[in-house]
Amino acid sequence: MISELLPRDILHLIVSLSAERYPDEELVKLLPPKFIREAYLAEVGVLAPLRTDLSERVRDWHEKQVALQTRANQIQKQIQEIEPFTQEMAYKGEFPEWVFRKWSEQLLFDWSADLEGAVSEAKEYLESKKTPTH
Repeated sequence: MISELLPRDILHLIVSLSAERYPDEELVKLLPPKFIREAYLAEVGVLAPLRTDLSERVRDWHEKQVALQTRANQIQKQIQEIEPFTQEMAYKGEFPEWVFRKWSEQLLFDWSADLEGAVSEAKEYLESKKTPTH
């Protein structure tokens, strides 16, 4: 079931990280929540089968995540309008302030476990930039 919901590269990353004794914690933050990762590992036989009531929880998470992705994309577009960031700027070492915020990496990664938190923090950041200062 989960294999039908998530992109193949994310699924491969989940399996790869599950085999590591000490997975990169920064990379783990960009993946779906632990219960989603475990449900997928159970689906492919890496872990023992999980409770059947998890399938509803997985579906609920997926629906919420897709809605959050839409909101994240809207916020990214608004941030780019206020503080653009291009590949050329990156080559020159010129980075807008938002790039260094904790939430920026998760906001740009559709399946991150804390996409909701990133959307919320990015929205606050955006509002602070829209508010005129005297």
